Amino acid sequence: SFNSSSSSSSTEATCSLADTKTPFQFLGRDIPGPFTIGSGILTVTCDTIRLFAEHVPQCGVITTKSIGVGVREGNREPVIAGLGSTVSTATSDGIVNAVGLANPGAPEFLKELKPLYEKVFVGWNEEERGPRPFLLVSIFGGTASQFAEVASALAPYCDGLELNFSCPHAEGHGQAICAVAGLAAEAALAV
Repeated sequence: SFNSSSSSSSTEATCSLADTKTPFQFLGRDIPGPFTIGSGILTVTCDTIRLFAEHVPQCGVITTKSIGVGVREGNREPVIAGLGSTVSTATSDGIVNAVGLANPGAPEFLKELKPLYEKVFVGWNEEERGPRPFLLVSIFGGTASQFAEVASALAPYCDGLELNFSCPHAEGHGQAICAVAGLAAEAALAV
């Protein structure tokens, strides 16, 4: 249900899925809502992941930014561009990004991911709060062994892994993996 009320000082809108009769599921697990946040959009730090998990029940699946073996600076700013006349989504046809897989690397990310997962996700009280969100960690590599190395480090502290085969802005990673026959399958099997 959607409720909107106006007052002279502000307008407040809330969206509630509490009265939905059908539970939402992802990979056979109950989740609190039907929506997900794609990799690298909003949940780029563990602090924002925690905020979404605890305060946005409509997000049933929360995806991290893509994480690789080591630190990657990515592309220089600006990393977003408008498809229309402006960057504003209100007046353009949308936006595109070219972050280039910037990330702190698996060892550094793990320092924040492990306590976050143990406290927020493992420590979630479903009797009091209902189903918890599914934490999906996005990973990338340039070889099957790099995918396996990152997966091995991060898999114990998430509910699932997303293998990034789609980033078009990082030479030797993302979409480039699919340009080599069999490499995506090899990476998936290694993980």
